[in-house]
Amino acid sequence: VAYIKAHCGSKRVKLCWFGGEPLVNFPVIDQICQGLRTEGVEFESQMISNAYLFDDDIIAKAVDSWKLRAVQITLDGTEAVYNRSKAFIYREGSAYQVVLGNISRALDAGLAILIRLNMDLNNAEELLVLADELAVRFPNQKRLRVYANLLFDTQDPEGTRYSREEWERLYTSLHGLEHKLL
Repeated sequence: VAYIKAHCGSKRVKLCWFGGEPLVNFPVIDQICQGLRTEGVEFESQMISNAYLFDDDIIAKAVDSWKLRAVQITLDGTEAVYNRSKAFIYREGSAYQVVLGNISRALDAGLAILIRLNMDLNNAEELLVLADELAVRFPNQKRLRVYANLLFDTQDPEGTRYSREEWERLYTSLHGLEHKLL
């Protein structure tokens, strides 16, 4: 808090909470935001989160105390793919359904949500299906934006680069997904 106050002058501060998962240690976010308010520092925040921990209490605190305005959430596939990738952390129920429910709660609370769809050669078709699912689940949401992002991991396990044909397939898939999202 002292560092932020000393370096912001009288300017409004914009904070970005990221990590691992910033909500795992939300008491630190509480402490910093409370300290900034006590010191009279104007601020707002945004967050990069997996949204799994966004229950009603956290969302209310985020909007009121943390002055959270936007959250970026990454989804890499539909329910089966998402749950398989999160199974080492979230063993019970559907993590995917928890996250989508939390996205709904966050939108209802007035937060802007940016869903980033990370694409590589292995999940292009999956993301087209996910885009349709998101359109059905969140119709006409003015504060929701979904966008595609290429993962530029150009190394396979043997250390060779993507072939020209693979790059073409990847970019063709990306353009198809972007068209669907528009």
